[in-house]
Amino acid sequence: MASVAPHIALQVLESEIAAAVGPIFIANILNWMFMGTLVMQLYTYYQNYPSDRIAVRILVYTLFILDFAQTIMLTHHGWWCIVTSWGTSQVFSVLVWSAAMIPFMCGLIAGIVQVFYAFRIWRLAPNKFIRSVAILIVVLALTQSMTAMVTGIVLLHPPDVNNLIRLHPEFSTWLGTSLADDILITACMTYILAKAKKDTSWSASETLLASLINRVITTGAATAVCAAVDLGMFLGYPTTNYHVVPAYILGKFYTNSLMLTLNLRRPHVAKDNSDSLPMDSVKFANGTGMSRGRLHVQVDQATFSNADEAMAGYDTKWMPAVGGLCIYKRRRS
Repeated sequence: MASVAPHIALQVLESEIAAAVGPIFIANILNWMFMGTLVMQLYTYYQNYPSDRIAVRILVYTLFILDFAQTIMLTHHGWWCIVTSWGTSQVFSVLVWSAAMIPFMCGLIAGIVQVFYAFRIWRLAPNKFIRSVAILIVVLALTQSMTAMVTGIVLLHPPDVNNLIRLHPEFSTWLGTSLADDILITACMTYILAKAKKDTSWSASETLLASLINRVITTGAATAVCAAVDLGMFLGYPTTNYHVVPAYILGKFYTNSLMLTLNLRRPHVAKDNSDSLPMDSVKFANGTGMSRGRLHVQVDQATFSNADEAMAGYDTKWMPAVGGLCIYKRRRS
């Protein structure tokens, strides 16, 4: 915090070796663990969604490259602190270049994911107010991303612990803005899906939407809680490295939550016993369109690539939010 005198920072760190080095060791273990999870998520995506939109595929692979680069850089940071500089005073007073990559890469990755969610909210917005919130989400995402990246660069000028203490207000702004953005995203997505659930008349779609709401809350809460813990440790324990643990893995939380959302969709790969819904196989009772009585649907085997294509003609304004997940009716034997 700003109230912590810079001249006591070195003294406190030297007297608490475990609090200075231990969190870095734990953070590296967790960082590689979540990197392994991300590799499995990417493999699942590659196998099941080869025909995904090019923009989504570029997003997925770009985030993976950024996360992999971040993992290597932070491993360098851990190695420098625990191995290379161990036994010398500089481990407590000097910041290696890779230390700046903690906020820099995390802010960049979080900003990309948050803007992606804002775009989805914009597409699904049932009214102007939600669209206004989507714009606010983009503004907050860019604010936290730029703050984190600029602060990371400034951190190395000069590269010492006292400079880290002086930059506490900037780091607090970054984490606080990111936390607020995550809360807004979760609230908007929950509202949109809850409204769609209320408006639908299909019991199957109600169950599906209830499941989606749970997933949105779970993934949104994961990133928000991680950012909150990072902010709390940063403010509550300013002379230790406890905050390094959530800071190391925060970027992985964002990417893994996004990948989980994408991988929970229905696979695009055609299967022998597929009961997906093609638009040319939908037939109504009167042979032309909507009938006054009960709607009868005949479903033949086929596949489709996205929800907009599959659900054309239905009341499914909310559907793009799930990136291709569809509601369909099985063919009776």
